[in-house]
Amino acid sequence: MGKQHEVTAPQRLLNSSGTIAEPGYAKTMIWQYDRGDIKAPNIKVKEWDYYYIANDKYGIALTIADNGFVGALSCSFIDYETPCEITKSAVCLFPLGKMKFPSTSVSGDVGWTIGKTSYNFENDGTARRLKGVYAKFGPDKGDL
Repeated sequence: MGKQHEVTAPQRLLNSSGTIAEPGYAKTMIWQYDRGDIKAPNIKVKEWDYYYIANDKYGIALTIADNGFVGALSCSFIDYETPCEITKSAVCLFPLGKMKFPSTSVSGDVGWTIGKTSYNFENDGTARRLKGVYAKFGPDKGDL
């Protein structure tokens, strides 16, 4: 396997052809993403915001996803001691960019509601707050 390339200069994520401008990895958020740079129909554009929070006993993963033809609010709860895991996703059809993801994870908010499930991932540029309710999530059908 070849050596991986570290990208160090701030730049647009996609070039004028709609492909990755400089493939590689970065240690900080240096790419500037603009949904308008994508050269594909809305139905093929996939955007998501994902967080995993854990300690030695429990973990929780939260996702807001706009995958063009389908949108999802997903939650996975992992109990490392029992062990057991629950994953559920509330889905909607054809969000096609209506979720309005920010162009950077450094700042900006994203939120969406599907039925009785609602997430808001808020970021003021200093702190990130994950808020939400997943209706009838657990084995006892209680809200999370």
